[in-house]
Amino acid sequence: SFAYENNIANGRNVFSHDTFLEVLSCYGIVGFVLYFSVYWKIFVNAKLFIYGKKVGLFLFSMSLVIFLMESFSISFLSTYQVAILATSLNYLTEEKKNEKNSKIDINSNTK
Repeated sequence: SFAYENNIANGRNVFSHDTFLEVLSCYGIVGFVLYFSVYWKIFVNAKLFIYGKKVGLFLFSMSLVIFLMESFSISFLSTYQVAILATSLNYLTEEKKNEKNSKIDINSNTK
């Protein structure tokens, strides 16, 4: 990674610039797509967060703030920010299951 190479060359552990460039320099295109697909899933399914419970709105808001701060910080090294994104994905998975189960219950009652 850039930080490791710079530490060897200059004796300082600094990062390339922001999350976008750091993920690209450390993990390449594949890592970049995998990392930012988390945001894609969250933002595409925003209605499940916003119109759901209050915790969903909180998780969506925090994910949005983390995404907006990507240009100024390196979020994938922050345990707190990664935990928020992981919790958001878990919430999204649970809400999709609940939505699917409620559709199945509605359909089974009409037969």
